[in-house]
Amino acid sequence: MGSWYYHESGQQKRPIAEAELMKLFESGALSASTLVWTEPMKEWQEARTMEGFFPPSFTAPPLSHTVAPPLSQTFVPSGPQARPWIRYWARTIDIYWLCIGYCLWTNGIASRRNCSVSFSDGGVFRGA
Repeated sequence: MGSWYYHESGQQKRPIAEAELMKLFESGALSASTLVWTEPMKEWQEARTMEGFFPPSFTAPPLSHTVAPPLSQTFVPSGPQARPWIRYWARTIDIYWLCIGYCLWTNGIASRRNCSVSFSDGGVFRGA
């Protein structure tokens, strides 16, 4: 542990121990962009560039200048959810025609067998 120098408000400050410098960063008195220097270094560097100097929680990724649009603006529906009301009415019409076809088909079978259903006499079925 050597003595560390740091810049604050554009002025070089007295040398302090590494533990004391860490306390200044942890308390928020110094930021990650503060310039620091110690004996083996050739020039001043920002504290965030020092490997092993800052815990990972102190180093935040740089902010991006581009902001992604909200998901609601980028979502393009496809498939069955693209037009739900059109699909609803198409299925309703399909079922309608299916029921009509079934009724016509069953009525045709009943007429070929000479069956009749009369509701005038109490719903009595008279089969063949």
